[in-house]
Amino acid sequence: MKRKRTNLLLIAVATIIHIFFYISAFDFHFLDYFFNLGDFRIYQGIDFFQVPNGAYMFLRGASLTGASLANLPTYAYGNYNVYHPFFTLLVGSFFILFTPHNAFITMMIIKIVITLFTIYFLYKNFSKNPYFPIALFIFLTFFPQYLELWSGQYHFFLTISLLFLLYYLLKNKKDTLLSGFLLFLNLLIKPIGFLWIPICILNKKWKTLIFGISLFFVVTIPFLINKTGNYFVDNLIERFRSPIGGPPQVFTLDAIARFYNFSFYNGTLVKGFILLLFLYLIIRYRISLFSSLFIMTSFYLLFYDLVFEYHYTVLIPFFVLGILVNKIFRNKLAIILILSFSFPTPFFIFHFFQTFTKEYFMADQGWTIIVLFRILPLIVLTILVLTKEIKNYFKSPQQLELQNIR
Repeated sequence: MKRKRTNLLLIAVATIIHIFFYISAFDFHFLDYFFNLGDFRIYQGIDFFQVPNGAYMFLRGASLTGASLANLPTYAYGNYNVYHPFFTLLVGSFFILFTPHNAFITMMIIKIVITLFTIYFLYKNFSKNPYFPIALFIFLTFFPQYLELWSGQYHFFLTISLLFLLYYLLKNKKDTLLSGFLLFLNLLIKPIGFLWIPICILNKKWKTLIFGISLFFVVTIPFLINKTGNYFVDNLIERFRSPIGGPPQVFTLDAIARFYNFSFYNGTLVKGFILLLFLYLIIRYRISLFSSLFIMTSFYLLFYDLVFEYHYTVLIPFFVLGILVNKIFRNKLAIILILSFSFPTPFFIFHFFQTFTKEYFMADQGWTIIVLFRILPLIVLTILVLTKEIKNYFKSPQQLELQNIR
């Protein structure tokens, strides 16, 4: 009875926190205090409007990038559009049916509806799981979600589609067309999905791969043939060729190494070596599908060029489902590391005392500290997952069966 009350209290607190995310992002902005936002805090929905801008300008004869013309202003102020051209037209054409303000409200409502459906889905499938309350708590309180909501990021849809992709890959021993469609959605929203393709190949998820990649090519090739989608490919190439990520917004190990110009660090060589090392360990020790996908996602967060704090929300599906179905993620140390993402970085302390910061602008030393606050738990968790998986490789099937029972 006491445990049930504790679980209900945990879920209630998580729900209130999640509601605060929306209230603050939509109007009151009281949670801005916890984020190093700089000038961008002035422009609500700065990431959201890039997609409607791209569709708006393209349908008027301009570029899908959303760049304004001398005689044609954009739909609303927003970043330069880098999203997939098909995604831009599909989603942007819907939102330009509204005024910019109402479009942003509509986006919020869509996210709320999808969140409620996802909670119902998790409840329906895992409500009897003793780890369900802590999993739901993580889903609702993952702190970088606020920045995602405030900026109107489409990364939210990647997080949700990944959660369902992982669920169906784990549930079905034989892959399905549904998994392929979910992979397609992931590739369409953000390029991180390309890192998961080798893992699906190693696990012989041929139906998922063939259907997902085929759909992606079908909606991509026409834009490359008429060159209206060249900006999308050019941006991806530029991110690898000329990395620029650093203070005050980028949260990667790569950015820290490049910013401090460590003599031993050659970005391309180091990243290539670590990627190959991960793949070698995955193959050599037959690391599970779930853990392998997590490891590749960690690589992305630690070494891709422009990883902002909200990008870490891609970890939510791994943390939620990991705690529910994977013994490695139920390890006490793992849970502590995972829960660290439900807390803000120390920026609010720097902000309060105006140390390492001036108003909302972060000095280099402060940036280093808050980036380490995010990446160190991820690094330790990745090492933990690798070591546990390698240990499992050397255990007999009987030992593994006993371990799972416990």
